[in-house]
Amino acid sequence: QASLSWCKTFGERLRQIAENYLFLDPYGKRLALTISLGGAAFQSYASPEEFVQAADKALYEAKNSGRNKISMA
Repeated sequence: QASLSWCKTFGERLRQIAENYLFLDPYGKRLALTISLGGAAFQSYASPEEFVQAADKALYEAKNSGRNKISMA
């Protein structure tokens, strides 16, 4: 499950970068950006389709549990 741990660590770094990045609208007002991510370890699934479905399910779990989160399958 080392790849799942790596995926979660990488995803958390991306989430923090997006959250802390200074986005400005044309008038100079700060815009907040958050991202939700879902991940899965390919070795855990029999086919690429199952892998993608698991990651997609994890993404929706992250969104439905409050957004700006990471969820792993």
